[in-house]
Amino acid sequence: RATPLPSNEPEPITVPSAHVVVLRKLDLPSKVDGTLWWVGVVITPEAAEKLPPQEVFKHPRTGVYFRRLQPGDMIKRDEVAAMVDDEQAFLDLDAAKRKQDASAAQVVEYQKAVKTLQKLVDETTRGVESKIIPAQELYNLQVTQVKYAADLVNHEGNTKIAEAEHAKAKHQFEKHVVRSVVEGEV
Repeated sequence: RATPLPSNEPEPITVPSAHVVVLRKLDLPSKVDGTLWWVGVVITPEAAEKLPPQEVFKHPRTGVYFRRLQPGDMIKRDEVAAMVDDEQAFLDLDAAKRKQDASAAQVVEYQKAVKTLQKLVDETTRGVESKIIPAQELYNLQVTQVKYAADLVNHEGNTKIAEAEHAKAKHQFEKHVVRSVVEGEV
């Protein structure tokens, strides 16, 4: 037998085989598998200083501050709501950026070399025309110039590949944050 409730409180309604539907419930799935680091929103360093330390998380690699989300907090559309461990993705992103930078630097150096070789070919051509330099010297320089030009094209292609790999790594890194797809209350 049920215990009677005090008379000033309404009695609960019991409906057999009833289903309860929670309206406007939204799950925010992670785009990657991993350990959930923090559930919170991005805040400024100034705002982080005003909060208790247990309510703040500073990302160890990016330095971005997060405030712990609490029930009742409002969240905006596309705002970060949680963070998944991103260490491997960060390392991949860093390596891709270094590769992109190194490849771009190689292109710059090869462009300089091709320009310098062109000057040498021009000077040697004048020497051959004046019968001061043997034609063989000119032919050797032209072969070297063609090789460097081909290498330049190869390095430019490698730079484009490195840029694409960097973009891919950045995209993968950005998947480690969970964003709200709607505005609402936590």
